[in-house]
Amino acid sequence: FSFVATYIIAKIMDRTIGLRVTESTEMAGLDASDHGEAAYVMES
Repeated sequence: FSFVATYIIAKIMDRTIGLRVTESTEMAGLDASDHGEAAYVMES
C-alpha cells in the first residue's frame, strides 16, 4: 500500500510542480540557488 500511495503522490507532483530542477541550476549547485552560498569552496 505504501508504495502505491507514494508512487501516485510522486506522479501528481511531477506533473504539477515537477520533481527536478533545471539543468543550469543543477550545474551551478543547489546550495547556491537555494541559499545563495556554496557549501564547499574547492580551490586548487
